[in-house]
Amino acid sequence: MASGAGLNRVGFRGGKIILTCTKDGTYDSGIVMSEAMAFSKWLFQLRVEGSGSGTVSGWSVTLYGTIDPTAFDLYEQYFEGQWKAITPVISPLTLLPATSWVGIPAPSTEDTSPDAYAWANPLTATGLSLYSPAPWIAVRAVAVGSSSTGAIDVLAFAVP
Repeated sequence: MASGAGLNRVGFRGGKIILTCTKDGTYDSGIVMSEAMAFSKWLFQLRVEGSGSGTVSGWSVTLYGTIDPTAFDLYEQYFEGQWKAITPVISPLTLLPATSWVGIPAPSTEDTSPDAYAWANPLTATGLSLYSPAPWIAVRAVAVGSSSTGAIDVLAFAVP
């Protein structure tokens, strides 16, 4: 094992919350996880908000990836504060055009192994996950809640 094994990852202690949804509506994370640019193993999971107990229903979370270098540029500019000085304040995290995003394919669409049932896109229930071996520049989560019960978090984790 390499001396730095396990040190390069984004979520430091596990999944990083990239989106929280509390009531019916459409939520968009915009550009997230650019700090994991070109990492080759991504995992996404839906959980009850705040890692609480209970059940949730009525949610559909679709995950997208991009290799558009503009995503990284916008992400860096935003977090360096260059966008916060603009009046009115806007968030560039949703400025990347829809044509730059592709749905992350669920391995279950290509895999017929017994464990394939656990991977899904969109995520519609807690306990479902999505794995992607692609080197994304950034990812995005779009959640839609319709007659939903319970609040959710969308988690992402990436390693080289």
